Amino acid sequence: MNSQPEKYIYPPSSLVFLAPIGWLPYRLAEDVWTLISFVSVMIAIIVLFKSLNKKKSLIIFLMVFGFFMLSFPAKFTLGMGQINMFILLLISLSFYFFRRKRSYLSGIFLAIALAIKLTPIVLLLFYIRKKQWKIVISCLVFSFAFNLSGMLFLGTSATGDYWNNVFPYIPTIGNAAYYNQALTGWLARSLIPDSISKVINYLVFGSLLLISFVKTNTTLESPESELSEYGLFILSVLIGSGLAWQHHFVITLIPFTALISSTKSWGKRFCLLTFLLLLAYILIALNIKDPSVIASNYFSKFLLSHVLYGSVLLYILLIISLKLQLSKTNKRRNKTL
Repeated sequence: MNSQPEKYIYPPSSLVFLAPIGWLPYRLAEDVWTLISFVSVMIAIIVLFKSLNKKKSLIIFLMVFGFFMLSFPAKFTLGMGQINMFILLLISLSFYFFRRKRSYLSGIFLAIALAIKLTPIVLLLFYIRKKQWKIVISCLVFSFAFNLSGMLFLGTSATGDYWNNVFPYIPTIGNAAYYNQALTGWLARSLIPDSISKVINYLVFGSLLLISFVKTNTTLESPESELSEYGLFILSVLIGSGLAWQHHFVITLIPFTALISSTKSWGKRFCLLTFLLLLAYILIALNIKDPSVIASNYFSKFLLSHVLYGSVLLYILLIISLKLQLSKTNKRRNKTL
């Protein structure tokens, strides 16, 4: 057994926000962190509803919260004490303040998310496409400040060690573990050589980001459309950025909320799209307790990537929904002419 401690793979700046928890007794810290995770989800749901200018009843809130907590990614996050629900809250707040035209606050919350975890940096592309330069500048300035704080907190030696000896060597390609539900996991389970897998993953990730960028309208739109566009970038990260453990998929709450709020624009396709949305939820929410049974032969291994398939389906549904929303908006404009 390897007795060496695991390396801390989060940026040094994350300790600026997480260190206070570490000062508590271990058991108390566990309880406090679990409470923070629960509260983060509840606030995130409320914030997303407010972003959409939707007044939801307590029953709707409890239904969304209940379905979310029934999903394995949520259970996995709580069981492992992961950071993802807090990240979900931060990027939800960033979108909320963007919709409220509070640009600097939007940038600050995204910067905090970046200080803790690097993957939300992709969301800057959404704000760049929207020409929200105040948000972009605010995010970059505060990201620099948080990283500088992390350097002062840890010292230049430890900070340099992270960027030189830890970050470049975080494993992504070749991880066939069941819990890795990114494209890289599917490629590894397919026994595709790492050198080829790396090229395929970069091409797919780049393509998803390009599609998301193109599908994002440069002007301000309805909150449902903009949350859908925001969701495209989130799913791009989960599918193609490298490793995506099942607990990372709690942030799919955002694209799910975008689709649920857009159902009025689906028209005759409502039944089909609702069925596909439910299927996407099931694929993302379920967990195979003993993946070794399914992985007994080559072809059955592909069943292990069910969360990836659900995420791809969710991405396609966002594209379709955006098209239907645009069509409905154009019809409404034509009637007013």
